Amino acid sequence: MKEPTRKEIYEVVKKARSCSAPDPSGIPYKVYKKCPKLLRRLWSLLRTVWRKEKNSKTINKFRTFRIISLLSVEGKIFFSILAKRLTTYMLENDSNRPHNLTVVLLDLANAYVSIPHQLIETALRHYHIPESARNLIMNYFNGINLRFFKTSETHIQARWVLAALDETVTWARKEFKPGMLRSLVVRKGKVTSQFKLCIRGEEIPSLEDKPIKCLGKWFNSSLRDTNCQDMLRQQVAEGLQRIDKSELPGKFKAWVFQHGLLPRLMWPLMVNDVPISTVEKLEQMISKHLRKFLGLPPSFTNIGLYGRSTKLQIPISSVVEEFKEAKARFLLTLRDSEDGKVSNAGIQVRTGRKWPVSKAVDSPESSLKHKDVMGSTNVGREGLGTRQTQKWEKAGKRERGDLVQREIRNVEEKARSARSVQLGPEGDWTKWSTPERRLTWQELWTYEPLQLSFLLRLVYDMLPTPTNLQRWKLTEGPTCYLFWRIETLRHILSLCPTALAQGRYRWRHDQVLRMLADALERERKNNRPRKILGPQFLSFVKEGTTKLAVTIISRSCILQDSNDLEMRAE
Repeated sequence: MKEPTRKEIYEVVKKARSCSAPDPSGIPYKVYKKCPKLLRRLWSLLRTVWRKEKNSKTINKFRTFRIISLLSVEGKIFFSILAKRLTTYMLENDSNRPHNLTVVLLDLANAYVSIPHQLIETALRHYHIPESARNLIMNYFNGINLRFFKTSETHIQARWVLAALDETVTWARKEFKPGMLRSLVVRKGKVTSQFKLCIRGEEIPSLEDKPIKCLGKWFNSSLRDTNCQDMLRQQVAEGLQRIDKSELPGKFKAWVFQHGLLPRLMWPLMVNDVPISTVEKLEQMISKHLRKFLGLPPSFTNIGLYGRSTKLQIPISSVVEEFKEAKARFLLTLRDSEDGKVSNAGIQVRTGRKWPVSKAVDSPESSLKHKDVMGSTNVGREGLGTRQTQKWEKAGKRERGDLVQREIRNVEEKARSARSVQLGPEGDWTKWSTPERRLTWQELWTYEPLQLSFLLRLVYDMLPTPTNLQRWKLTEGPTCYLFWRIETLRHILSLCPTALAQGRYRWRHDQVLRMLADALERERKNNRPRKILGPQFLSFVKEGTTKLAVTIISRSCILQDSNDLEMRAE
């Protein structure tokens, strides 16, 4: 095997996390990330170790390694290159292409304690690993976990392989974990349970009987995500029911959903092939409970719950919007991966025919490229250079991913704005010229129990005004009893001429102003002797002396030195 190249070492260091904990020497990956000359020096040392095919002098401190111990960064880099080359060698020399398939997953019990060195050497020789790589590996054999993943054409071959593995594991003084074993037999493209596989007299459970979970995703004999969709519905229903049964106030229940239940749903939604129609049904179920938590009527629109460009915004996220962003991020991670095997694998991210994620990602990319041609445009009375936008051409891989995800959110928000115009009375807020208000959880904690409900129903015209009561067929006439006109929400709040003439709109303001005026008038009428203050001088302190205490005369109010003031209040 050839010596490690500088490019291989550079790729390993680049992919490593800078915040990973170092070994007792205290040298992290960040040192080699920031010091190219030091990385070049490390490259020359690793080449020397590779040529000698012996790492006992330079990496002998790994003999004290145990499961929870920390490895040296230099050793991690060295063996990462070796592991990558062995993987490439094994894949290139595997020429089996079976038509039938039998898969068996095996896991050894207590494999972390120790593994005989002879077993490792036998396995390396069996798979024809080059001698130079075997010599390097045999100098490092502490803490190896042994796992078998074997495929064969027929179940008969699988039984022979299991018998051979049983003999090998018994010779190595090991045993298999019964609960961790799984098998899958496919005959002519169909899963069958006719053939049973056993090891040491114990039957290996089939994926059809006991599904297996990996990275939050369940795998069964069907190899489909239909069961995962049913599990998601059950998880959402049980989570909302638990939140509803708690004795917390409504706004606290909404907070538990936002920071407790929603993050638990995002990972299964991202890794499983869930159509957008299923996610929309989940959002309908969630919105129903959120309206109940916040004291809103069932007819309250989802735009008021999840909108980000409305006049009153609450800190609750939409499941559909989060799902679209997560799927787009997942697709970009696979497509733009630096590992060629991942990016060229052709992995498809399925989200249904209603919203294909591949087209949803291509459209924002085209839009962002078009914006680079148009340049940054100002809105309203903004001056030149007010908006600073990130250009697509100058953005890196991570910045481009963020731009695409932000554009997907903007498209979703534009769709909400288009629907809000068609709402009729509930969409009158689109004609307001008032600034937007974004509520935070800290502000919501200070609200009274029904204050948030009143504000939301006020913005979307859901209060029981005479006009709404007539529309809901609860009253006969929407006439104002003061001015004899149709009593809409705007008429009640600020457009009734009779209420304006009688001072009803400014009554609270006038009461506060009257209290202030009475207090100021009483203070003005008080007779106070006028104090004449002489000139004040700065007192300098000589060297070796201390500063004398100076009494400062504080004034209680601005009326203290005046007796000829007049007060007028309107």
